[in-house]
Amino acid sequence: MFFRRKDYQLPEEYRELYLSEQNAFNFRHMKIVTLTIILIIAVLLLEYLFFPRSDTVEYNHVYKVIFSLILGDGILFLFIPKVLRFEISDLGKKVLLLLYLYTLSFLFMGLTYFDLYFGMELSGFLIVLLSLSTMIWLNPKEFAYLSTFVLFLLILSYLILSSLITIELEHIIQALVFYGLSWVLYLSISTVRIENFLNRITMEKQYEMLETESVTDPLTGLYNRRYLKEEIQKELSRSERSGIRFCILMIDIDHFKKINDNYGHITGDDVLKELSTILRNSVRISDKVFRYGGEEFIVLLPETVAIDAKILGERIREKIENFSFSGVRKKVTISAGIAQTSVDCTQELLIQKADKRLYMAKEGGRNAVVWSNGSSSQDDL
Repeated sequence: MFFRRKDYQLPEEYRELYLSEQNAFNFRHMKIVTLTIILIIAVLLLEYLFFPRSDTVEYNHVYKVIFSLILGDGILFLFIPKVLRFEISDLGKKVLLLLYLYTLSFLFMGLTYFDLYFGMELSGFLIVLLSLSTMIWLNPKEFAYLSTFVLFLLILSYLILSSLITIELEHIIQALVFYGLSWVLYLSISTVRIENFLNRITMEKQYEMLETESVTDPLTGLYNRRYLKEEIQKELSRSERSGIRFCILMIDIDHFKKINDNYGHITGDDVLKELSTILRNSVRISDKVFRYGGEEFIVLLPETVAIDAKILGERIREKIENFSFSGVRKKVTISAGIAQTSVDCTQELLIQKADKRLYMAKEGGRNAVVWSNGSSSQDDL
Protein backbone atom coordinates (compact mmCIF):
# COMPACT_ATOMS: atom_id res chain seq x y z
CA MET A 1 0.00 0.00 0.00
CA PHE A 2 1.09 3.58 -0.71
CA PHE A 3 0.84 4.66 2.92
CA ARG A 4 2.86 1.65 4.12
CA ARG A 5 5.77 2.16 1.77
CA LYS A 6 8.90 3.18 3.58
CA ASP A 7 9.78 5.78 0.90
CA TYR A 8 6.75 7.86 1.81
CA GLN A 9 6.72 7.43 5.54
CA LEU A 10 7.36 10.70 7.29
CA PRO A 11 10.02 10.78 10.00
CA GLU A 12 8.30 10.84 13.38
CA GLU A 13 9.86 14.22 14.23
CA TYR A 14 8.10 15.82 11.23
CA ARG A 15 4.75 14.05 11.49
CA GLU A 16 3.06 16.55 13.81
CA LEU A 17 4.22 19.52 11.71
CA TYR A 18 3.10 17.79 8.50
CA LEU A 19 -0.37 17.05 9.89
CA SER A 20 -0.69 20.61 11.19
CA GLU A 21 0.22 22.08 7.78
CA GLN A 22 -2.08 19.61 6.04
CA ASN A 23 -4.95 20.61 8.29
CA ALA A 24 -4.32 24.35 7.84
CA PHE A 25 -4.08 23.95 4.04
CA ASN A 26 -7.33 21.97 3.86
CA PHE A 27 -9.30 24.38 6.00
CA ARG A 28 -8.02 27.41 4.09
CA HIS A 29 -8.27 25.86 0.62
CA MET A 30 -11.67 24.30 1.26
CA LYS A 31 -13.12 27.75 1.88
CA ILE A 32 -12.17 28.74 -1.68
CA VAL A 33 -13.58 25.46 -3.07
CA THR A 34 -16.80 25.96 -1.09
CA LEU A 35 -17.26 29.52 -2.35
CA THR A 36 -16.83 28.22 -5.91
CA ILE A 37 -19.37 25.44 -5.30
CA ILE A 38 -21.84 27.91 -3.77
CA LEU A 39 -21.53 30.18 -6.81
CA ILE A 40 -22.04 27.35 -9.34
CA ILE A 41 -24.92 25.73 -7.42
CA ALA A 42 -26.60 29.12 -6.93
CA VAL A 43 -26.58 29.63 -10.71
CA LEU A 44 -28.02 26.12 -11.27
CA LEU A 45 -30.70 26.71 -8.63
CA LEU A 46 -31.73 29.97 -10.28
CA GLU A 47 -31.88 28.16 -13.61
CA TYR A 48 -34.22 25.51 -12.18
CA LEU A 49 -36.33 28.18 -10.47
CA PHE A 50 -36.83 30.43 -13.49
CA PHE A 51 -36.04 28.19 -16.47
CA PRO A 52 -37.11 24.65 -15.48
CA ARG A 53 -35.86 21.84 -17.68
CA SER A 54 -38.53 20.01 -19.65
CA ASP A 55 -36.72 16.64 -19.58
CA THR A 56 -36.66 16.49 -15.76
CA VAL A 57 -39.86 18.39 -15.06
CA GLU A 58 -41.37 15.74 -12.76
CA TYR A 59 -38.33 15.86 -10.45
CA ASN A 60 -37.34 19.53 -10.78
CA HIS A 61 -38.44 20.11 -7.19
CA VAL A 62 -36.01 17.38 -6.05
CA TYR A 63 -33.13 19.08 -7.86
CA LYS A 64 -34.08 22.36 -6.19
CA VAL A 65 -34.04 20.71 -2.76
CA ILE A 66 -30.64 19.08 -3.36
CA PHE A 67 -29.17 22.34 -4.69
CA SER A 68 -30.55 24.17 -1.64
CA LEU A 69 -29.06 21.56 0.72
CA ILE A 70 -25.64 21.88 -0.97
CA LEU A 71 -25.85 25.67 -0.58
CA GLY A 72 -26.85 25.34 3.06
CA ASP A 73 -24.09 22.81 3.73
CA GLY A 74 -21.48 25.14 2.24
CA ILE A 75 -22.76 28.19 4.13
CA LEU A 76 -22.71 26.23 7.41
CA PHE A 77 -19.11 25.12 6.78
CA LEU A 78 -18.03 28.71 6.10
CA PHE A 79 -19.83 30.35 9.01
CA ILE A 80 -19.62 27.81 11.87
CA PRO A 81 -16.00 28.81 12.69
CA LYS A 82 -17.02 32.49 12.70
CA VAL A 83 -20.10 31.96 14.86
CA LEU A 84 -18.15 30.05 17.51
CA ARG A 85 -16.51 32.41 19.97
CA PHE A 86 -13.54 30.17 20.67
CA GLU A 87 -10.64 29.04 18.52
CA ILE A 88 -11.28 25.65 16.92
CA SER A 89 -8.53 23.12 17.62
CA ASP A 90 -6.74 21.23 14.84
CA LEU A 91 -8.78 18.14 15.70
CA GLY A 92 -11.99 20.17 15.61
CA LYS A 93 -11.10 21.56 12.17
CA LYS A 94 -10.32 18.05 10.92
CA VAL A 95 -13.68 16.69 12.17
CA LEU A 96 -15.59 19.65 10.70
CA LEU A 97 -13.85 19.25 7.34
CA LEU A 98 -14.46 15.48 7.11
CA LEU A 99 -18.10 15.92 8.16
CA TYR A 100 -18.53 18.50 5.42
CA LEU A 101 -16.84 16.31 2.80
CA TYR A 102 -19.04 13.31 3.64
CA THR A 103 -22.28 15.33 3.54
CA LEU A 104 -21.21 17.10 0.34
CA SER A 105 -20.31 13.77 -1.28
CA PHE A 106 -23.69 12.34 -0.25
CA LEU A 107 -25.58 15.30 -1.75
CA PHE A 108 -23.64 15.22 -5.02
CA MET A 109 -24.27 11.49 -5.30
CA GLY A 110 -27.96 12.32 -4.86
CA LEU A 111 -27.66 14.46 -7.98
CA THR A 112 -25.88 11.59 -9.72
CA TYR A 113 -28.75 9.24 -8.84
CA PHE A 114 -31.30 11.44 -10.61
CA ASP A 115 -28.92 12.14 -13.50
CA LEU A 116 -28.67 8.38 -14.04
CA TYR A 117 -32.44 8.07 -13.85
CA PHE A 118 -32.82 10.60 -16.65
CA GLY A 119 -30.06 9.00 -18.73
CA MET A 120 -27.46 11.71 -18.14
CA GLU A 121 -23.73 11.36 -17.46
CA LEU A 122 -21.87 10.66 -14.18
CA SER A 123 -20.93 14.33 -13.74
CA GLY A 124 -21.66 14.46 -9.99
CA PHE A 125 -19.66 11.29 -9.33
CA LEU A 126 -16.74 12.61 -11.39
CA ILE A 127 -16.78 16.04 -9.70
CA VAL A 128 -16.65 14.48 -6.23
CA LEU A 129 -13.79 12.08 -7.05
CA LEU A 130 -11.69 14.71 -8.83
CA SER A 131 -12.25 17.20 -5.99
CA LEU A 132 -11.23 14.67 -3.33
CA SER A 133 -8.12 13.58 -5.24
CA THR A 134 -6.80 17.00 -6.33
CA MET A 135 -8.25 19.86 -4.30
CA ILE A 136 -8.05 18.45 -0.77
CA TRP A 137 -4.90 17.30 1.05
CA LEU A 138 -6.16 14.05 2.58
CA ASN A 139 -4.09 11.27 4.06
CA PRO A 140 -4.39 7.86 2.30
CA LYS A 141 -6.87 6.35 4.76
CA GLU A 142 -9.15 9.39 4.63
CA PHE A 143 -9.14 9.35 0.82
CA ALA A 144 -9.71 5.58 0.75
CA TYR A 145 -12.73 5.84 3.06
CA LEU A 146 -14.23 8.84 1.23
CA SER A 147 -13.72 7.50 -2.30
CA THR A 148 -15.07 4.08 -1.26
CA PHE A 149 -18.08 5.80 0.33
CA VAL A 150 -18.74 7.61 -2.98
CA LEU A 151 -18.33 4.38 -4.99
CA PHE A 152 -20.67 2.58 -2.58
CA LEU A 153 -23.35 5.25 -3.11
CA LEU A 154 -22.98 4.87 -6.88
CA ILE A 155 -23.32 1.07 -6.68
CA LEU A 156 -26.35 1.53 -4.42
CA SER A 157 -27.86 3.90 -7.00
CA TYR A 158 -27.32 1.31 -9.74
CA LEU A 159 -28.98 -1.39 -7.62
CA ILE A 160 -32.01 0.78 -6.87
CA LEU A 161 -32.34 1.96 -10.48
CA SER A 162 -31.82 -1.49 -12.01
CA SER A 163 -35.52 -2.27 -11.65
CA LEU A 164 -36.54 1.09 -13.16
CA ILE A 165 -34.13 1.66 -16.05
CA THR A 166 -31.60 -0.24 -18.11
CA ILE A 167 -28.10 0.20 -16.71
CA GLU A 168 -25.64 0.66 -19.55
CA LEU A 169 -22.42 -1.36 -19.30
CA GLU A 170 -20.67 1.74 -20.62
CA HIS A 171 -21.70 3.66 -17.49
CA ILE A 172 -20.34 0.97 -15.19
CA ILE A 173 -16.99 0.85 -17.01
CA GLN A 174 -16.89 4.64 -17.03
CA ALA A 175 -17.47 4.73 -13.26
CA LEU A 176 -14.67 2.24 -12.58
CA VAL A 177 -12.30 4.18 -14.86
CA PHE A 178 -13.13 7.41 -13.01
CA TYR A 179 -12.54 5.68 -9.66
CA GLY A 180 -9.17 4.29 -10.79
CA LEU A 181 -8.19 7.65 -12.27
CA SER A 182 -8.96 9.39 -8.98
CA TRP A 183 -6.52 7.06 -7.19
CA VAL A 184 -3.81 7.68 -9.80
CA LEU A 185 -4.24 11.44 -9.40
CA TYR A 186 -4.35 11.20 -5.61
CA LEU A 187 -1.18 9.09 -5.35
CA SER A 188 0.71 11.33 -7.79
CA ILE A 189 -0.27 14.57 -6.06
CA SER A 190 0.28 13.13 -2.56
CA THR A 191 3.76 11.97 -3.52
CA VAL A 192 4.63 15.44 -4.79
CA ARG A 193 3.18 17.07 -1.65
CA ILE A 194 5.18 14.86 0.69
CA GLU A 195 8.37 15.29 -1.33
CA ASN A 196 7.89 19.08 -1.40
CA PHE A 197 7.28 19.10 2.35
CA LEU A 198 10.40 17.05 3.08
CA ASN A 199 12.51 19.09 0.64
CA ARG A 200 11.34 22.32 2.25
CA ILE A 201 12.08 21.05 5.76
CA THR A 202 15.52 19.84 4.65
CA MET A 203 16.31 23.21 3.08
CA GLU A 204 15.11 25.06 6.18
CA LYS A 205 17.28 22.88 8.41
CA GLN A 206 20.29 23.36 6.13
CA TYR A 207 19.70 27.11 6.18
CA GLU A 208 19.41 27.10 9.98
CA MET A 209 22.60 25.03 10.20
CA LEU A 210 24.49 27.43 7.92
CA GLU A 211 23.13 30.39 9.85
CA THR A 212 24.16 28.79 13.14
CA GLU A 213 27.62 27.91 11.83
CA SER A 214 28.13 31.49 10.65
CA VAL A 215 27.64 32.87 14.18
CA THR A 216 29.10 30.08 16.35
CA ASP A 217 32.57 28.90 17.24
CA PRO A 218 33.04 25.31 15.98
CA LEU A 219 35.10 24.16 18.97
CA THR A 220 33.07 25.48 21.90
CA GLY A 221 29.64 25.99 20.34
CA LEU A 222 29.59 29.53 21.74
CA TYR A 223 28.81 32.58 19.62
CA ASN A 224 31.80 33.86 17.64
CA ARG A 225 33.53 37.23 17.45
CA ARG A 226 31.69 38.35 14.32
CA TYR A 227 28.33 37.85 15.98
CA LEU A 228 29.58 39.66 19.08
CA LYS A 229 29.92 42.89 17.11
CA GLU A 230 26.34 42.62 15.84
CA GLU A 231 24.93 41.94 19.31
CA ILE A 232 26.87 44.70 21.06
CA GLN A 233 25.66 47.17 18.43
CA LYS A 234 22.06 46.05 18.99
CA GLU A 235 22.44 46.49 22.75
CA LEU A 236 24.00 49.93 22.30
CA SER A 237 21.05 51.03 20.16
CA ARG A 238 18.58 49.60 22.68
CA SER A 239 20.44 51.27 25.54
CA GLU A 240 20.34 54.65 23.79
CA ARG A 241 16.58 54.39 23.35
CA SER A 242 15.77 53.12 26.84
CA GLY A 243 18.53 54.78 28.86
CA ILE A 244 19.24 51.42 30.56
CA ARG A 245 22.90 50.47 30.76
CA PHE A 246 24.48 47.10 30.13
CA CYS A 247 27.84 45.46 30.76
CA ILE A 248 30.30 43.11 29.15
CA LEU A 249 32.51 40.69 31.05
CA MET A 250 35.82 39.86 29.35
CA ILE A 251 37.40 36.60 30.56
CA ASP A 252 40.84 35.12 29.94
CA ILE A 253 42.16 31.74 31.12
CA ASP A 254 45.26 32.20 33.27
CA HIS A 255 48.47 30.55 31.97
CA PHE A 256 46.60 28.76 29.19
CA LYS A 257 49.78 28.38 27.16
CA LYS A 258 51.26 26.29 29.98
CA ILE A 259 48.22 23.99 29.85
CA ASN A 260 48.83 23.41 26.14
CA ASP A 261 52.58 22.96 26.66
CA ASN A 262 52.28 20.61 29.65
CA TYR A 263 49.21 18.55 28.70
CA GLY A 264 48.89 18.95 24.92
CA HIS A 265 46.53 20.84 22.65
CA ILE A 266 43.79 18.20 22.83
CA THR A 267 43.60 18.68 26.60
CA GLY A 268 43.70 22.43 26.02
CA ASP A 269 40.71 22.12 23.70
CA ASP A 270 38.88 20.06 26.33
CA VAL A 271 39.50 22.81 28.87
CA LEU A 272 38.06 25.40 26.48
CA LYS A 273 34.95 23.27 25.89
CA GLU A 274 34.38 22.52 29.58
CA LEU A 275 34.91 26.14 30.55
CA SER A 276 32.45 27.19 27.82
CA THR A 277 29.84 24.89 29.34
CA ILE A 278 30.39 26.47 32.76
CA LEU A 279 29.94 29.95 31.30
CA ARG A 280 26.82 28.96 29.39
CA ASN A 281 25.25 27.41 32.49
CA SER A 282 26.12 30.37 34.72
CA VAL A 283 24.28 33.14 32.89
CA ARG A 284 20.66 34.15 32.32
CA ILE A 285 18.68 33.28 29.20
CA SER A 286 18.95 36.90 28.07
CA ASP A 287 22.76 36.89 28.42
CA LYS A 288 25.03 35.75 25.59
CA VAL A 289 28.46 34.11 25.78
CA PHE A 290 31.04 34.57 23.01
CA ARG A 291 34.45 33.13 22.28
CA TYR A 292 36.43 36.27 21.57
CA GLY A 293 39.56 34.49 20.41
CA GLY A 294 42.02 31.87 21.70
CA GLU A 295 41.39 31.53 25.43
CA GLU A 296 39.40 34.79 25.70
CA PHE A 297 35.64 34.98 26.19
CA ILE A 298 33.11 37.79 26.47
CA VAL A 299 29.77 37.64 28.27
CA LEU A 300 27.19 40.21 27.12
CA LEU A 301 24.92 41.22 30.01
CA PRO A 302 21.87 43.27 28.92
CA GLU A 303 20.23 45.59 31.47
CA THR A 304 22.99 44.93 33.99
CA VAL A 305 25.01 47.42 36.04
CA ALA A 306 28.66 46.94 36.95
CA ILE A 307 28.09 45.82 40.55
CA ASP A 308 25.78 42.99 39.40
CA ALA A 309 28.25 42.03 36.68
CA LYS A 310 30.94 41.91 39.38
CA ILE A 311 28.82 39.48 41.44
CA LEU A 312 28.31 37.25 38.39
CA GLY A 313 32.01 37.43 37.50
CA GLU A 314 33.03 36.33 41.00
CA ARG A 315 30.56 33.47 40.91
CA ILE A 316 31.97 32.27 37.58
CA ARG A 317 35.54 32.67 38.81
CA GLU A 318 34.84 30.53 41.88
CA LYS A 319 33.09 27.84 39.83
CA ILE A 320 36.05 27.54 37.48
CA GLU A 321 38.59 27.56 40.29
CA ASN A 322 36.77 24.70 42.04
CA PHE A 323 36.12 22.67 38.87
CA SER A 324 38.21 19.60 38.02
CA PHE A 325 39.07 19.92 34.33
CA SER A 326 39.69 16.74 32.34
CA GLY A 327 43.36 15.81 32.06
CA VAL A 328 44.61 18.79 34.10
CA ARG A 329 46.05 18.09 37.53
CA LYS A 330 46.40 21.73 38.61
CA LYS A 331 43.62 24.23 39.21
CA VAL A 332 42.50 26.30 36.23
CA THR A 333 41.73 29.94 37.01
CA ILE A 334 40.53 32.96 35.09
CA SER A 335 40.97 36.72 35.14
CA ALA A 336 38.15 39.04 34.11
CA GLY A 337 37.47 42.68 33.38
CA ILE A 338 34.08 44.41 33.41
CA ALA A 339 32.96 47.39 31.35
CA GLN A 340 29.67 49.24 31.65
CA THR A 341 28.18 51.47 28.97
CA SER A 342 28.30 55.23 29.42
CA VAL A 343 27.06 58.29 27.55
CA ASP A 344 28.19 58.26 23.89
CA CYS A 345 29.75 54.84 24.41
CA THR A 346 30.95 53.00 21.31
CA GLN A 347 31.58 49.33 20.74
CA GLU A 348 35.34 49.86 20.50
CA LEU A 349 35.45 51.94 23.68
CA LEU A 350 33.44 49.36 25.62
CA ILE A 351 35.76 46.51 24.62
CA GLN A 352 38.84 48.65 25.34
CA LYS A 353 37.56 49.36 28.88
CA ALA A 354 36.92 45.65 29.52
CA ASP A 355 40.32 44.73 28.08
CA LYS A 356 42.05 47.35 30.26
CA ARG A 357 40.45 45.94 33.41
CA LEU A 358 41.29 42.40 32.35
CA TYR A 359 44.92 43.52 32.06
CA MET A 360 44.65 45.04 35.57
CA ALA A 361 43.40 41.67 36.89
CA LYS A 362 46.40 39.95 35.27
CA GLU A 363 48.82 42.50 36.67
CA GLY A 364 47.26 42.18 40.12
CA GLY A 365 48.13 38.50 40.37
CA ARG A 366 45.43 36.84 38.21
CA ASN A 367 42.41 34.82 39.41
CA ALA A 368 40.51 38.07 39.92
CA VAL A 369 37.62 40.15 38.56
CA VAL A 370 38.20 43.90 38.09
CA TRP A 371 35.25 46.21 37.53
CA SER A 372 36.73 49.66 38.12
CA ASN A 373 39.82 51.68 37.26
CA GLY A 374 40.01 52.76 40.86
CA SER A 375 38.47 56.15 40.05
CA SER A 376 35.11 57.52 41.16
CA SER A 377 34.03 58.15 37.56
CA GLN A 378 30.35 57.48 36.99
CA ASP A 379 31.31 55.41 33.94
CA ASP A 380 32.98 52.91 36.22
CA LEU A 381 30.13 52.52 38.67
